[in-house]
Amino acid sequence: VRSSPQKIGSNRQITKVRDLQVNDIILGLDESKTLKECQVEAVGSFGFGPVYGNYTDDHFVLNPSTGNVEVHGKKGNAAVEDKYIVLTSCPIGLDESGIGFTPFDSDFFGDLTKDLTWGDYLLLHTAILRVVRETGTFWFDGSSYKDLHALRHHAPHMGMTLLQCMKDHNDCEDLENASILFIERTLSDHAKIKAFDTFHNLGRHGELGSAASIVSAGKSLHSQH
Repeated sequence: VRSSPQKIGSNRQITKVRDLQVNDIILGLDESKTLKECQVEAVGSFGFGPVYGNYTDDHFVLNPSTGNVEVHGKKGNAAVEDKYIVLTSCPIGLDESGIGFTPFDSDFFGDLTKDLTWGDYLLLHTAILRVVRETGTFWFDGSSYKDLHALRHHAPHMGMTLLQCMKDHNDCEDLENASILFIERTLSDHAKIKAFDTFHNLGRHGELGSAASIVSAGKSLHSQH
């Protein structure tokens, strides 16, 4: 993303994404796709790359005609720019041209979101939001990953198991196993410490401190008893 969301303060103004900060308020859409003021939860930088208009070709944006999220594609003039990802409290943020953007691209979820329903996307957004609020924003920082190729390899399985657990809180063992592999094989040493500090019971989806307990807001604990 290199878009310029409309920051809301005493005066509404267009703000470059690189200038956004956590807790800023921008315009977005809620679960019902109704216009809403949304809080910025994380802003991440992932190096340089080709962008088309405001987005990389594999960044997921809202398609108003279908109501689902899909890759942006090679629309608009190409340029090599800094790449950013913005997570907000709303499932969709809005840029200055009215395009609805998500915090996801294929680096994180591969082809998972190719045919994703709006309901499934909301579950993924909710899960990621809970993880960030519980553990911090380092997941959205390119420097937290020792190997972006490994990230692209492991992240799609993380997305699939996240969705599986969010749909059925009794079906979260795969998420625990995927989380261990993801943390061990993609994160830098300092990011691993942060991750394991919160996920101190990884692999035990019925326990506090597991990945499942965080993404399900504790519902996976109740489902075990």
